[in-house]
Amino acid sequence: MGDRPCVGPRGRGRLGRGGQDVPRGDAALGHGGGGGWTTGRAGRGLRQRRPTGGAGQGTGRAVGGTGSGLGRRRRVVRNPATKVLTRRQAVDRYGPGRDFKLAFTNGCFDLLHPGHVDYLSQARQRADALVVGVNTDASVRRLAKGPDRPLVDERARAEVVAALESVDAVTLFDEDTPAALIAALLPDVLLKGGDYEPEEIVGRETVEAGGGEVVLIPFREGYSTTSLVARIRGEERGT
Repeated sequence: MGDRPCVGPRGRGRLGRGGQDVPRGDAALGHGGGGGWTTGRAGRGLRQRRPTGGAGQGTGRAVGGTGSGLGRRRRVVRNPATKVLTRRQAVDRYGPGRDFKLAFTNGCFDLLHPGHVDYLSQARQRADALVVGVNTDASVRRLAKGPDRPLVDERARAEVVAALESVDAVTLFDEDTPAALIAALLPDVLLKGGDYEPEEIVGRETVEAGGGEVVLIPFREGYSTTSLVARIRGEERGT
C-alpha cells in the first residue's frame, strides 16, 4: 500500500470497553496467517471460528440483516452503493449482538490501487465480514495530505471501496480518528498496515478490552497513493 491509511494523529484511542460483550477472537499473542502480527486474548467458552472468506462469495455479496448471522436470511447486494451505510446502519447490522466474526479497518482510499485491494482482501480473510471506515473529505483535509487532497470525493471513494468483493460494508467518519466508530462497532479484529507499531493503533485498547485482536498486515511493495499523485502532477507539468 505504501501509504498508511488515514487515521489522523497517532494515539491509543483510550476508550472504555463500552457496550455489551461480543464474540472474541480466537488468536492469542503471536503471529497470524499471512505474516501479520496479532495480539489479543483467546475467547473463553466460545466456539472457535474458522478464518474464512466464507459468507458472500460468488456472484454477489451476501450481507446479514440486523441481528442475523451472515449464513442466515442473507440478501445479495449487486449495487455497491447499497453497501455504503450510515453509522447507525453499520452498527445495527454489524455492531454488538452479532453472531459472526467482524473485522474492521479504515483509511482515505484516495486513488484506490492494487496495494489497497490486496490489503483489504487479506483483512477479509480474518473474519466473516469486513467493515471499512472511510475518512470524509473534511477529515482528509485536516490530515494535511496536501492542498488538493482528496482527489476523489468521499461518496465516490466509499463506493469504489464498496465495489470490492472483499468488503461487506463501508461507512464514512468525519472525526480525525476512527476511535468513536470502533467503539460503536466493537469489532473482533482490528486491522492496520504493517508500518504501525501496535501501541500506536487507535482503538487497540477498546478492541482488546472486548476480547478482540489487533492484526498488522504487511504492505504490498511498490504502491503508494502519494507517489501516484506526485507522478500525475509531474506529468501535468511535463516532467
